[in-house]
Amino acid sequence: MRSPETGSAISRRRRAGRAFMSSRRLCWVAVVFLVSIVSSVVDLRGANLNLPDDEFQREAKGLTPQQIPQLMAQAASGNAHAQCVLGIAYGDGFGVSRDYASAAQWLRRAAGQHVGRAANDLGYLYQQGLGVQQSYAQAAEWYRRAAEQNNPDGQTNLGFMYSRGLGVEQNAGEALKWYRRAAAQGFPAAQFNLASFYRDGRGVSRDYAAAARLYRPLAEQGYSMAQRELAILYQGGLGVPRDQRESLRWYEAAAEEGDAVAQTSLGYLYFTGKLGRRDYAAAAKWTQAAARQGVPQAQANLAFMYHRGAGLPRDPRQAAEWYRAAALQGNALAQTSLAQLYCAGDGLPHDYLQALAWYRKAAEQGYVPAERDLGEMYATGRGGRLDYEEAYDWFRRAVAAGDRASKRELAKLRQIMTSRQVVEAELRWSARRSSLVSSSAGTQLNQSLQEIEDHSR
Repeated sequence: MRSPETGSAISRRRRAGRAFMSSRRLCWVAVVFLVSIVSSVVDLRGANLNLPDDEFQREAKGLTPQQIPQLMAQAASGNAHAQCVLGIAYGDGFGVSRDYASAAQWLRRAAGQHVGRAANDLGYLYQQGLGVQQSYAQAAEWYRRAAEQNNPDGQTNLGFMYSRGLGVEQNAGEALKWYRRAAAQGFPAAQFNLASFYRDGRGVSRDYAAAARLYRPLAEQGYSMAQRELAILYQGGLGVPRDQRESLRWYEAAAEEGDAVAQTSLGYLYFTGKLGRRDYAAAAKWTQAAARQGVPQAQANLAFMYHRGAGLPRDPRQAAEWYRAAALQGNALAQTSLAQLYCAGDGLPHDYLQALAWYRKAAEQGYVPAERDLGEMYATGRGGRLDYEEAYDWFRRAVAAGDRASKRELAKLRQIMTSRQVVEAELRWSARRSSLVSSSAGTQLNQSLQEIEDHSR
């Protein structure tokens, strides 16, 4: 799996019983999410590591409406500190109604007086297009001003811009430089990003041990993303001794903090016993938690558990609902499973047309089981359309991906077709094959429970 890099505001303080959720505060700091070797494929969102608890933030957060006129008078008289606090107040709605245009106005004036925090927050407004016209170039410029004043937020955000090539030319070395400077100030978001660069060898030689050293203090402080990444390193013996107990401990810690990826992983690991302990009740608990957070792989796994009665009471209707939730997010396995339920009339009305539509969605992502099943539907005429040419094409795609069952089905189909039809089908396939682009849906590493039991053909 590859999770997208993203940025978020970062909170120093853990919130009991929940993950660090994405915040729209102005002190936005980029956080890099990179490939986790055992994590399910999900669209991960921002997670908070460090919302700067500086004097500006504390003062703005404590403002009351009655204090605003005096603060505004101080800001209007040129007081840079007051300008920055007022800009933060307008951006976050502290003591005043949220007004991004006013936030930008006061932050710009404070940044012009070399207040690094103000320059960073103004950069965030430009990056998001809040109160100003969206501009990555302007965002990068203001982040640079903040970074050059040794503001760790600005240094981290500038590193992110270089990492992604937003408003500046993409440059892993420059990203690494700014992450290092912010990390040296003890800034958790930068430390996390720096660890991820070491782990993946971006701008530096890959060094799992260095990554582990950076993740560990963050994990011990309760940051769920670092806990999860440390669990992955222990599971794989990367930079640390392979240790299933330590891996499980850190997965549990991250999952308890509400990290949806860790919850998905933990549910899978408990179900399969891959860390030495099979526990269906724990698997159901964590899979449900991740599914409710909208993780499609967890939703598909939960559906499988309901459908098979594995760890949960068998409930085909619940299975169908969770498969649909994952399918609507584009999960190819869930789309295929939903199609299979429609074919069987299991938890859903018997409907070959719906099955055909869901099989096609998955097959068009390059998901081999769906290609095979779609070929079978066209070969048998289920769904109201007998089409040997379509069947041949889908079987051929699956065979090209190494699917043995499709190879057998293709051989059967050739016996039904005329010699001329086979020759023409092969010619069409040869012409089409060069234009096909393999999809990650057919090859991705995942933690699907259904893949283990259903697709052994």
